[in-house]
Amino acid sequence: MQRTSGYLAVVATSCLLMSFCVFGQVNSSPLDLRLTGVPIDFNGIPISQALGRIGVATETGFVLFGIEVPLEKGQEPLVSAHIEGGATVRYALNQILASVPGFGFEAVGSNLVDVFPQYALNDPDDLLNLQISGLQLVNVPPSNFLSNPARFIPELEVALNHGYQKGCTIGSGLSDKAPGITIHMGPTTVRNALNAVSETSIQSARDQRGSAFGWLYLHERFPSEKAPADIWRVHGVWTVSKTSN
Repeated sequence: MQRTSGYLAVVATSCLLMSFCVFGQVNSSPLDLRLTGVPIDFNGIPISQALGRIGVATETGFVLFGIEVPLEKGQEPLVSAHIEGGATVRYALNQILASVPGFGFEAVGSNLVDVFPQYALNDPDDLLNLQISGLQLVNVPPSNFLSNPARFIPELEVALNHGYQKGCTIGSGLSDKAPGITIHMGPTTVRNALNAVSETSIQSARDQRGSAFGWLYLHERFPSEKAPADIWRVHGVWTVSKTSN
């Protein structure tokens, strides 16, 4: 009887450990990924470039970013940091953002991390917080959406054009003919829509249907005629065979 009880205890413990491993894989955070053993030094480079470098420096797996950056006369905040080889993505982000106070980050998916000025999350005038009725994409290349979301979100187009719905000129204007994605979302925000498209592109890339993309939203603190107020771009590209930015 004692042997049987001991056997059952071992089996129960083994099952518990197996369950922990399985759930650990599903719920793993990109912030816990480790960089390669080569140290990285940033000396006064734009924050989006620094983050892009981190995204491709992981030892295993990959990280894409959804980034919001306020500009000053068209210039991004510059960062300087030393990152030890083998550090986690979380450590690297803390080092990078230490030189640009007021920024925060959050893992929003298994391979996606949002980086943002902390005040922006509760700013009703921030376009990423704009409430939209939903998002309906059918076979749309993700880069088309991420570089020009107003083309697909009427509420955003109206906001950008000061209450008028008309042709939108933001983004690159390029049309990617890569494999498309399909998304049907109910009421949400622009920020959530961008993240959803990135996340869907990641799954599509895992299935070897096109590439995965992060996103970048740049906006002038004090817009003028010489500097566009709002710009969206793809940030970071990942495919099954390679990682690039």
